[in-house]
Amino acid sequence: MNEEFSTVSHTRDSHLFDTEQFNCTNCDKRQKFGNWQWKQSDAILLPMSEQNQGIIDEANQGKKWFPAVKTAPTWGKVSSKTQTISSREGDTIANQGDVICKGPGGEIWVQGAAKFNKKYVTTGEKDGEGYEKYLPNPETSRVFAAKIDHPFEVETSWGVLSGQPGDYLLKSAEDEKVTYPKSVWVVGADIFAATYKKAI
Repeated sequence: MNEEFSTVSHTRDSHLFDTEQFNCTNCDKRQKFGNWQWKQSDAILLPMSEQNQGIIDEANQGKKWFPAVKTAPTWGKVSSKTQTISSREGDTIANQGDVICKGPGGEIWVQGAAKFNKKYVTTGEKDGEGYEKYLPNPETSRVFAAKIDHPFEVETSWGVLSGQPGDYLLKSAEDEKVTYPKSVWVVGADIFAATYKKAI
């Protein structure tokens, strides 16, 4: 079990997590921590990879994955508190210390600081909102993408992301040979076209 769940108490009408900031009294609301999600209806913890098995199976069996590299700059700033960030793909949770990212089209997403700093290199340039400009690290910007031709959802450590027909499911390059990667995410078709290019 994830160490963040070392103490969990639950009743029919409420559930209390050991991390106070995630207390919830709405049993229908899903609460997410790291690579795990707790659902009142199941009363169990499930790895993200299992929750996304259906859409990943579709990408694997259809041999839809192809390599791509990010080419567009990204703007980022460190979240000073735990907060909910609204994106086109759905609401996500930014924990204190995570990086709130902004793409060239204004799209917003959240990424853990360690992974972000591995994937991007700062330029030192900042805008009026406190975002700093970063360029993709050519050594770590490679991903694998699969185009999905119907509406779909994936569970992430920050929230549920929704994709529309033609949007892309992405996974990290290090998960190329991993059948069920722990981390997948959604990129809209227009954003993918503007920020990624197919790799050789």
